[in-house]
Amino acid sequence: MPPPVLHHLAFRTRDIEELAAFYTSAVGLEVRQGGSKGRSIWLALGNAIVMIELADPGELQVNPGSMELVCFGISVNMLPYYRDRLLAYGVATEGETPYSIYFRDPDGRRVGLSHYPEVRSEMAKLDTPMTDKNGEIAPDGAASSRFAVIVRKGGRAKRVGHLLAHPTEFCAAFAAVEAASEDRKAWSELEHDLGDAFLLSPESVDLDSMSSYEQLFQFARGAYGRTALSLDGKQLAAIVFDLMPRKVLMDVEDAALLIGDLRLFYAFLRRAFAPLHAGDCLDVLGDGAVERLEIVLARAPGQ
Repeated sequence: MPPPVLHHLAFRTRDIEELAAFYTSAVGLEVRQGGSKGRSIWLALGNAIVMIELADPGELQVNPGSMELVCFGISVNMLPYYRDRLLAYGVATEGETPYSIYFRDPDGRRVGLSHYPEVRSEMAKLDTPMTDKNGEIAPDGAASSRFAVIVRKGGRAKRVGHLLAHPTEFCAAFAAVEAASEDRKAWSELEHDLGDAFLLSPESVDLDSMSSYEQLFQFARGAYGRTALSLDGKQLAAIVFDLMPRKVLMDVEDAALLIGDLRLFYAFLRRAFAPLHAGDCLDVLGDGAVERLEIVLARAPGQ
């Protein structure tokens, strides 16, 4: 069964004309027919709608400084255009990454404009020989960069780009292979796609080892018949603090690396695919997780 998709957003405000003007002029949304005259203005957002609605008297306003975010997708290479557009409208930006720009609307909502990394542009980096700190061409063994997996898979880049552009379709495909658990080939193919997408994500910049999420895939499949997308917090905790310490050779000092890498992976999942339990899984990997795993590893035989 395919998961829900975005139907509409409703922004409550005390000045619907001002807020609608902001989203049409600064952000570039278009007015769509609909809404109650004088009470709402509807703006087109792809197949969804942004409803600018008049707040009731005494209704709570946006919490000042809140980091809650609504983020609109834009085309690759369009960040400079939107940066100039916001500047022309007098909107101050409060943050920017290679793929996103953040600002506030007149009511103080945190808003973003973002795109996923372009697979082709990342692939272009592979044409440059890897060098060491002295500028010498690195040996073949140095091809352990975060893009090396894509090199080995060659034509998979197009598949990765497709799944990033169609996250709902990808989640539905994973649900299908879980239901047909005997189709190991399809399952493995989707896991490779997911791993490649993670390696091409901004979250993977600080990744220390590809083995962390690959091991997670194996334990999720073997112990629960699930993928990383559908694991809940309790299952992830059992894998990280019980199964991995017993079945994978790790030292106490490896705890911080493993937890850090898995945090990056689940941050990517939450942003790109919004799986149901991503928040719970990130909580499992949050404060105290490193210390908990260190204690488990210290008690393991041979330590």
